[in-house]
Amino acid sequence: MIINKSATEMAQLLNSGEITSVELTNLHLDRIKEVDDKVKAFLYVDHDGALEQATLVDNKRKSGEKLSPLAGVPLALKDVMTQKGIPTTCGSKILEGWRPPYDSTVVSRLKASDVVILGKTNCDEFAMGSSTENSAFFPTHNPWDLTRIPGGSGGGSSASLAAFQAPLAIGTDTGGSIRQPAAVTGTVGVKPTYGPSLATDSLHSLLHWIKQDLVRVLFWMRHIFMKLLVGMIHLIQHRSISLYPQSLKLLRIQMSKE
Repeated sequence: MIINKSATEMAQLLNSGEITSVELTNLHLDRIKEVDDKVKAFLYVDHDGALEQATLVDNKRKSGEKLSPLAGVPLALKDVMTQKGIPTTCGSKILEGWRPPYDSTVVSRLKASDVVILGKTNCDEFAMGSSTENSAFFPTHNPWDLTRIPGGSGGGSSASLAAFQAPLAIGTDTGGSIRQPAAVTGTVGVKPTYGPSLATDSLHSLLHWIKQDLVRVLFWMRHIFMKLLVGMIHLIQHRSISLYPQSLKLLRIQMSKE
């Protein structure tokens, strides 16, 4: 199944013309419709908006316009990021019904890179929790075992990946809200290290597969958020390196002893 493929494999299929972004987006929307009544990963699915974005990408590709590596690939967005005209609640009924009049910087960068945003994922209320049982709307379930938690606070994002509802998801992580949900759902979550700018939180992608897919997508995301002050993906010091790395040799991993 195409939805079981990695984000880079999907990007390759799009670039080769084997599938269109509209077709790929519809496959994921169908998957959400099929399983999300049980998983409950999404607070809001932007069906029409996602297809509109996908259509724009397909038109750009047909016209020969230069596109970003992830153009046309669907993505799930944690519901703490504002998106113009789309309900944004932070998992709280205090904000129920609010539709922001503006995009957050993260969303602006994703749109500028033609990434297709499927909808907003569930989280613990105001991202304060570690199980996604504390959303004001409903708990999210772990796709591997619906009686178990998907972690938190970004359990909606991790569950959407584990259920193959999206190949990528954005989350936030201050004390583990990316890494812990990834750990308990069998996905890959990365909180990037501090870059040249100071940050109190981080933004990232959770992925289905690790291997080279992780390396490539992190480099692509770093390119998308190159100038973003908060949550900048800064994996290496060599800014001139290709965005298509062939090995892990230049990546630096730091482990701190407690």
